[in-house]
Amino acid sequence: MNRSNNDNTDPLKAINDYISSIDGVREYVIVLDGYPLYWGKNVDEEKAEELAALATDMISSFHKYSSISGDEYVIISTETPSDYTGAARLKPNLYLLVRGKPSIVRTILLDVYHYLNNRLTCPWCGGDLSLNIVKCRNNHSLPVGLDTCLICGSRIEYFECPSCGRPVDPHGNKVVLRTPRENIITSLIIMAATLALIGIAVKTYHTLSLLSLIILFSSTLFFALSFSLLYGGLKKKQPVRLRK
Repeated sequence: MNRSNNDNTDPLKAINDYISSIDGVREYVIVLDGYPLYWGKNVDEEKAEELAALATDMISSFHKYSSISGDEYVIISTETPSDYTGAARLKPNLYLLVRGKPSIVRTILLDVYHYLNNRLTCPWCGGDLSLNIVKCRNNHSLPVGLDTCLICGSRIEYFECPSCGRPVDPHGNKVVLRTPRENIITSLIIMAATLALIGIAVKTYHTLSLLSLIILFSSTLFFALSFSLLYGGLKKKQPVRLRK
């Protein structure tokens, strides 16, 4: 990642570090007072100045032709078959322009705005979830707020709060992890059947000694397997979302 030599406030650096870590972003620039302050690894200084001018033009054109006034937060976007560009006016002198996958770009702009103005907090502990990186099952880095990874298509059911480690859904709601009932029921049925086989083997030991030993030995292995399945079933959890 390249950036200018003007090392400004920590919040802006945090925003830069956040965007640079997300997959699905092609280019971005953070513009302060009309000048590029931070930009992505795929952008050189000349390109950063070009993107900064584009962000300024997009926001200025919106205010020129829109009847909306007094609203500091503005997102403008342009889209072609191969490119999506989103620009946000986060503060009167602070703009952000991002290019990449549409939903990722829009989510980043919203997350950054909330970080600067109205932070998303953990419903369990109140910890700050702003600018939090979420990993999908295939290890793609995504912004908070996406239900599906736009890189590989895997569903994001929950992530762990960085402060308390408890599960939160992509929209900041509480999630409880529970053991699927069918896992326990299946394991208990297998275990009960295995115990019945062991009982039969013990009862018929004197008349069918060799067969009983085979049944007893097999049942013992089966019991160990069913116990392992029960233990694994109890450890496996699935998310159940709760209201705030």
